[in-house]
Amino acid sequence: MAYPRSDAGWFYGNVIAPIAPRRGIHDIWTSESHIKDLQRRRQLLQRFRQAAHMCRLKSREKEPLAKLKELFAESTTGIDRLVIIENRWRFWIFCTVYVVFLVLTIFSIGKTLQNHFEYRDIVSISMSEGATLILPAVTFCNLNPMKASVFCATQQEESPYKELCEQKGPMDADAARNFTRDILYPYLNRARYLNDTLNSLVHTKQDMVLNCTVKGDNCLDDGLPFCGSWYDAELNERFGVCYCIFCKKYNATKISYSASNLPVDGLTLVMDIEKNEYLRSSLEMGMIVMVHRRGVRPDPNEDGMYLAPYMTTYIGIEMRMMERLPAPYKDRCVKEWPEMWRAYLGPDNTYFQQLCFMMCSQRAIEQDCGCVSEELPPFPNMTADQCKSTKQKNCSSTILTDSSYRSLKRCDCPLKCSQEIYKTSISRTGWAQRLRPGENKNELHDRALVKVVIYLESIIVENITKVPELSDATTLSNVGGFMGMYLGLSFLVIFEILEIFVRWFIYLYRRRRRAKATGGKSDVVRLQKPTARELKLKSMKARPKQELDSVPIWHIMRQSTVNPAFTAAERRKVVRYGYFDSSNWRSAYDEKVGPFNPVHFHRSLAPVSIFH
Repeated sequence: MAYPRSDAGWFYGNVIAPIAPRRGIHDIWTSESHIKDLQRRRQLLQRFRQAAHMCRLKSREKEPLAKLKELFAESTTGIDRLVIIENRWRFWIFCTVYVVFLVLTIFSIGKTLQNHFEYRDIVSISMSEGATLILPAVTFCNLNPMKASVFCATQQEESPYKELCEQKGPMDADAARNFTRDILYPYLNRARYLNDTLNSLVHTKQDMVLNCTVKGDNCLDDGLPFCGSWYDAELNERFGVCYCIFCKKYNATKISYSASNLPVDGLTLVMDIEKNEYLRSSLEMGMIVMVHRRGVRPDPNEDGMYLAPYMTTYIGIEMRMMERLPAPYKDRCVKEWPEMWRAYLGPDNTYFQQLCFMMCSQRAIEQDCGCVSEELPPFPNMTADQCKSTKQKNCSSTILTDSSYRSLKRCDCPLKCSQEIYKTSISRTGWAQRLRPGENKNELHDRALVKVVIYLESIIVENITKVPELSDATTLSNVGGFMGMYLGLSFLVIFEILEIFVRWFIYLYRRRRRAKATGGKSDVVRLQKPTARELKLKSMKARPKQELDSVPIWHIMRQSTVNPAFTAAERRKVVRYGYFDSSNWRSAYDEKVGPFNPVHFHRSLAPVSIFH
């Protein structure tokens, strides 16, 4: 059957009535206004669900102080057990054990740090084979400081001349010692400062050295291309002039050793002591040989070895390398001269402790006595005259006999960090017969000759190294071991704890700033439904009582003292539950006024906020 069109009339009793057809349910659901209304409802429902989810997340957030406490309990090993344990006895037992282990950790770490900052050292000894070893410097002197014939030929009027030249025969031993100490040594010291005076009186190298070989090569003649510069003359206050061999480093290739440790490859010297030229005051006859490092002034008391006539002396050398630790360790070693002593040095002077002590004593004599001592070597920039008067000599003698000037108490003269030490072993053999060459046999027969052979006894170098007893790495390892053994802590956990404290200070700083901004009011307030009195104080008297029972949160959040970033919500027990209540929908005007209010749509949510 066909339906009439929409504009068709309905006939009732042959009467046409202009009545429009009724709208069906399909037309209603498909109308544009109804679709928009449904979309609006869906959008509101979606916004509500999102807001409710955010409120639940906000409700789980804790205050900053509670967060810091929770983080500290989680980061610190053992603290979290105090929260979990419910039994009171177990709680106190665990607290006691934790405190005991904490005290042990602090005590152990304190002892470790104390030992570390005491800067103790230990000695490490190792042996190594030297790839290329070089003979040390060798200095030899005649025990007789001056030639008697040359000295007496000058016809001087001084007291040494009268005692040594005008009188004949040997001198008494006690008188000879007093004469040498009181008259001869001061005369030699004065002669050192006079040009060519001492050089003309002493035994020369040409007179003493009869034969010299190094690894089989002749080093006697000055005409040889590599031997002429080996002998360096040095003035000495006790022995006149001494000669040093191998003091220069540019001849190192001629005296280097790679694998040989035989006496025939060493230094061999045959010397004449010229016994006919000895003074009346000389009590001993022979030579003194000193083995020492290059560039270092030899000390007869430490390095001296005496050679007897008509005998061959073998001196075997073993090399040691000493490595010390600089400050703050107890040796306080240095590699170069300290700054305070460089003004008194000449060029190319190698640092060694004994010369530094001499320099310190000489400077003290110059400052306190106004002169320089004759018994100590002269130094540049010390322009004072020699001690001549009795007062000056007594003053200088007091300083020289004071042992504090040979220690670190008065003089800043530490040991050298890297030092070569030569250990010597001496053996002697007598001659079966005197040296009698073909020519001048009678002349050599009457001479008092000495022979010395200096060689490397071993090519193994003993390395003596001082190392810290507790290095930085060992100290950190011990500290970490104590913390891990007693408390189960590590440096990463300590970093986390430090980060928590940093966050704690930041929180205190920000809270203080907020307190100043709000005039000292509390910065944390729970927002609940305001009472009538509070609403009156906030100029809300005009609102009806029905509106006081349900105040939208937007009216609270619009206040300037509320920080909406910290808004949260907590559930409260209510009779009615639900996620969607169409009866509480607000108008479009209310939605335009402020953001969507989930509390207004869901009455089971109570707002919580933190003020500025």
